Amino acid sequence: MSKAIDFAAARFAVFILLLIWLDYLTGSFVGAAILGFLLTLVLAVIGKTAKSKSEHKKYPKKDFYTQLALMGNVYTAKLFANAKGLDAPEDSYILSGGRLYFVSFGFFGVTEVDIATAYRKSQELDVKSITLICRAASRSAQLLAAQLPLSFDFIFAADFFKLLKRADALPELIEFQNPSLPKNGFKNMFSSAFAAENSKYYMFSGLLLSALTFLTPLKLYYVIMASISLIFAVICKIRR
Repeated sequence: MSKAIDFAAARFAVFILLLIWLDYLTGSFVGAAILGFLLTLVLAVIGKTAKSKSEHKKYPKKDFYTQLALMGNVYTAKLFANAKGLDAPEDSYILSGGRLYFVSFGFFGVTEVDIATAYRKSQELDVKSITLICRAASRSAQLLAAQLPLSFDFIFAADFFKLLKRADALPELIEFQNPSLPKNGFKNMFSSAFAAENSKYYMFSGLLLSALTFLTPLKLYYVIMASISLIFAVICKIRR
């Protein structure tokens, strides 16, 4: 119920904002009211459509990468095997077609240490081709890989995401929480100024200033000030 009231109040503020500007520009109150009402409806439809799309937002890559690092390399290797139609591995590597697919997916990019680990595993398995699945790789790590006497390439995070997406093998994500971090400085001031409870004050000021636009010769000044108050009221409602 409170959300419905918030949306109604925000739309009313938008209507008043459009009304005073259209009246100022056209000089016709009736025409401004009709056009303002129609534009408010259009904006409401656009807003509803945008909200609907946001509820079906794209698969969040950042959470996906965090989950891979959190769950470990064996987990990532199993996802890769599933996407490629291979048997699920019991370790962080897969041997297929004479190529070693080695997983080293962490919270940061791989270094020379990871390149060396993959290389030692290739020597142990006697293979001459390595594909390292990782989040990213430092320049020095890529340089070392290029210097090794075998075929060495990478599947970075973005490419791994695309590979799983094409194979319809993206995993269900962990529902990460949004922690409440302490705010300070400008952010704290912004939050205080645009707190939800301040909306009614901005709304009252906006309506009062809007009324004055029809009673004073200083029309443009009051139109601008009313616009600012009504915009602030809408921001308070949206941020709630």
